[in-house]
Order: sequence, then C-alpha cells, then structure tokens
Amino acid sequence: MTSNESPEAVANGLDSLRLQPRTNGAKDLDVFVMSESGKPVYCYSRREDSITLMGVCVALIHVTDKLENDTIRHIQTIGGLRIAFALKSPLIICFVFRVNLGIDANILINQVNAQIISILTAKTLKSVFEQRPTFDLKRLLSGSEKLIDTLIDVILSPINANKSENNCNNQMNAFLSSSMTTSKTIGNQSIINNRSTISTRVYIPIRVMAAQLRESVYNIINSCASSAPNVIFSLLFSVDKKAKEEYNGSNNYIQLICVCNQFKARLNPLDIQLLYSLVMASESQLASVESFFLPICLPRFDSNNFLHTHISYLSNEYCLALLTTDREEFHKCQLTKESIIDRLAKVHLTPSRSNLSDLSQPQLQYLWYQSHRQSVLWRQSPVFEFSSLNHYITNRMLKSNLKTFWLRSESDGLLLGWHSPTFQLYAQFDVTITQLQALTAIQAIIKWIKKEEDKFVIKDYQ
Repeated sequence: MTSNESPEAVANGLDSLRLQPRTNGAKDLDVFVMSESGKPVYCYSRREDSITLMGVCVALIHVTDKLENDTIRHIQTIGGLRIAFALKSPLIICFVFRVNLGIDANILINQVNAQIISILTAKTLKSVFEQRPTFDLKRLLSGSEKLIDTLIDVILSPINANKSENNCNNQMNAFLSSSMTTSKTIGNQSIINNRSTISTRVYIPIRVMAAQLRESVYNIINSCASSAPNVIFSLLFSVDKKAKEEYNGSNNYIQLICVCNQFKARLNPLDIQLLYSLVMASESQLASVESFFLPICLPRFDSNNFLHTHISYLSNEYCLALLTTDREEFHKCQLTKESIIDRLAKVHLTPSRSNLSDLSQPQLQYLWYQSHRQSVLWRQSPVFEFSSLNHYITNRMLKSNLKTFWLRSESDGLLLGWHSPTFQLYAQFDVTITQLQALTAIQAIIKWIKKEEDKFVIKDYQ
C-alpha cells in the first residue's frame, strides 16, 4: 500500500475479500496479532493471504495516525464486514468479522491479549520490545498457538451454541458470566451503564447440579487444599467425553463445577476463562500423563508474575486445577490431589436434570436468560438459533433503554426482549402464538428458572 492511499480505499478492497471458514472454529471471522513494527505474531484464519492482510492492517493504523492524526477504531464496509483495530502496546490486534454474528470485538481482543500475557507476563512482553522493537515474538509463542485458538473458540461458544446438527433437542446450557460495564457521556459527565448485550460478556459453561452436592464438593476441595498453604485457587471441571463424540463442534463438554478462592482475592471470571481454555487445550496431553505443572500468568490477578498450575484428571470424568504461588510445590499439589480423589470417591457427582420442556411450552423455540452472573441458554431443536434479529433486539434495547421489545417476523415468529433490574431475557416463539400467550408463558418460565437457578450457581459468584 502506498502512503497516499486512504483507509476508506483499503477498506473497499477488503470488502471484496471472502472470509474463509475454519474447520475447528467459528466461520466468518479472522483474528490477527502483529507487533507495532508490523511483524506477524499470531493468526486465527484459513486465508492464504493472511500474512499480506496483516501488513495491510498495520498500514491502515499508520496511515490514519500520520495522515489523519487520529486513531483508527474500526472500519465497516458496505457489505457488512467490520474490521476492528486495537493497539495493545507493544501489540496490534485486528479482528475481522461480519456484523450480524453478534460478536463483541472488545471481549475477543482483550482476551486474546490477556492470553498472550498469560503465556509471557506483561513485564516480559514489554521488556523484549523495549530492548528490540523489531523482535520476532512469534518465536517465543511457538507451540502456544493451539491455546489461543482454543480460547477464541471458547469465547465464541455461546454464539455458536448448539449450531451443530448433531446436538440433541431441548438441551440446556448454563454459564458463569461476567458483564462488561459500559459508559456513555452526557454533557461533561460519564454515566455508568451496567446493562450489556449478550455478546459483551464472558461465558464459562457450568455443570448443572444440586446446590447441596456442589457445596459438598466445594468444602472437600477447600479442606484438602488447606494442607498446601500456597495453593490460592482451586477449580474442578467435569469432562464429558461421550458428549464430545456425540455433539461434535460443541465446546460445552467440559464444564465448571466449582471455584475455591483460598486467597483473599476472588479469581476473576475473565481469568477463569483462560484457565478453562487451558484445560480444554491440554486434554490430549492429560490423556497421556497423570498430571502436569506449568507456569501461567493471570492478568487480572497479577499481570507481571507467574502462578504455577497443577492440572490433572481425578478420573475419566473430572479435571482438577490447583494454582500455587510456589513453583516448588508440585509434590504438595500431588498429595492434595490424592486427598481430594479419596474424599470425592464417597460423593456421587451426578448431574441434575433441569429442562424447560418440563413446562410444556411447545411454542417456545429459543430462550436466553441472563442474570448478573449466571445465564441459561435453551432451544427446542437445532433449527432455532440466536439469529441476527435477536442481536438487533438486544442492541436496540441497550441504546434506547427499553424495558420490553416485541418483534414479529414471518420467518422467525414472535421475538421478545425483556430487561429488568435483575435479569435480561430473549425469547423466540413460533408464528401461531399471540403476544398475551407469549407473556404468560414467559412469566411461568421466569418463575421456573428462579426455582431452578441454585443448580447452576457457583459459590462466591452469585
């Protein structure tokens, strides 16, 4: 690109490019990470021209900076392609996607940046580029590409939830979620807005189980971990390998059972997602070794230093992660794991049955219920998904502060968005239902969810 080409000219050229789908991830998006000097660092794409496109992204940033004396945030083309840019010095992250995918660029960009920090620490990342601005960071990240790939797939999993035709009907997914606080400026004042759309949240799949059973597991892990005082966080996951085989394409076969915060600080859900991705990416390695011990930096806890993570399978169905501040504590973590295995063997960790089909609402096709920290996703069959119309409703409601929004579509039926101080709800019904019938059904569903919600609440994250 020559120096006199404008960002708009380059964007029009980008609009003619066709996004190619990944075989192991979401379609219609690309993620590029470059150093500020323009060297490629990471690429989530199947494009043959990805290296060239990364150079174009760097050029767009530099052209805007030098010619316009401004910072480029994003470009949206006539064809509906959005290119989001973020300078996370010393890195540049570019995210290319279709606007109707319902994906929040900020979440993805921030988490990809956090994942790179978790591998290197912020201090190391800054240091290598201070010493040599043209440093090839790709060499340091060699072998970690799968981990970043997995994180992106995990971030997208609620958006893509149940899209596989192999998924069973009436499947309910529960998530630990963390909202992003947004703000808007009125006059000279910045007003905090705690209402956020579905796409502006972090999601970690939760195992649906009885509250008393989860509490028992929580107490066992806390008690066993007390023998290793440097263990500050413990997480237990369920691993359903049968579900992985049956529902190919779903990331929800690994689910969070509990988080034990042995430290005075609470583990941030954004960092929990990094650990969840690590467990998922390490599945094949865990199948061949009893356990492994590796450094990981959790950016929201301490971005400049490593914790050390002991990850192991307790059985074919459960995975335990112990995080310690002492890199010499592998043996203590092993002993803690053995103690947890012995005590959990006396507890039957059976999942609970919790299904919206119990309410006999055949006209309900799709439901997304979201409280401050937890959310439930359900749909009647693989035919129904969270469409672009649903994303239109969420965005419209957020911008206008509407409490309810009804929309009838010949193709999608009757859609409802409902925002209250304690929850957000989005539902889709078939074309035969009336608005009054839909409202009656939703009120029954909300009552049912509040009755059932203790089955997908993680202690300390209520």
